[in-house]
Amino acid sequence: MSDRQEFDWGSWKRIDCAEALSLLVQLKVEVGRRHPLWNCLHRTEVLARDSASDDVLIEITGTSGVALFVVHLTWSQAVDANGVFPGVAELGVAAVPSELRSES
Repeated sequence: MSDRQEFDWGSWKRIDCAEALSLLVQLKVEVGRRHPLWNCLHRTEVLARDSASDDVLIEITGTSGVALFVVHLTWSQAVDANGVFPGVAELGVAAVPSELRSES
């Protein structure tokens, strides 16, 4: 997944708390110590899901504000030893439709 990828937001939907938790658990299964999201997992919230793919929209809250990422889950039950998967693309807040972003 490229950092410059554009997304068709038409198939994306906000998700409820139960689905968000389930997807966060899967993300934590897939992200290993070498993955760029490793140190951010404790500050991560899953906001939305693409019904046309395995992509999820996550928000990471930090001291300098929030960052939004699209993550392509692999549904593997193992960590990628090289830290390449799951694929991640960082997005600017303005690139994400307001109805998919966090309400806070």
